[in-house]
Amino acid sequence: MKFTRYMVGNFLRLFLLVLLGSIVMFVVIDFVGNIRMWLSRGMNDLGDYYFAYLPYIVYLVTPVALFIGVVASVGNMARHLEMTAIQSSGRSPLRALWPILIVGIAATSFSLYLDDQVLPDANHKRYGIMEPLKPFSTSPVFIGYKEYPLPKLPDEFRHLQQPWLSFPKSNQPK
Repeated sequence: MKFTRYMVGNFLRLFLLVLLGSIVMFVVIDFVGNIRMWLSRGMNDLGDYYFAYLPYIVYLVTPVALFIGVVASVGNMARHLEMTAIQSSGRSPLRALWPILIVGIAATSFSLYLDDQVLPDANHKRYGIMEPLKPFSTSPVFIGYKEYPLPKLPDEFRHLQQPWLSFPKSNQPK
């Protein structure tokens, strides 16, 4: 029983470290990518958006965190010869890794629950928050979420506004 708690504790510590680190990186990268939008919005929308985005991030990152957690925890035990000691005590490798397999099945079941029950509503709420941020512009120049009119060219540069490719009148495309 002590061995099972020790093994699950090592695995969960590494799994949660990778999961939380990945979530933080995911949120920071997304925030920096959308910073122009968030500057024009309130903090309430920002918090609601990322709260609704969190289940999707967890759903995406959980398989990678499971993999890295298993490899790191078992690798760490093998490096310190703990796996050799377990096998020499008469336990098979499958029996020794059984607790990690159970936690992996539980995390996979949680991901399936997120996918079926939580993600549709969370994504709908998240897209609803982002919907007002989409640009509605007919302006030819659109930078970020602010419209800038085209500059007026002086008369000596007026020829630059003409099409670069001109056809004779008879070969004009229709």
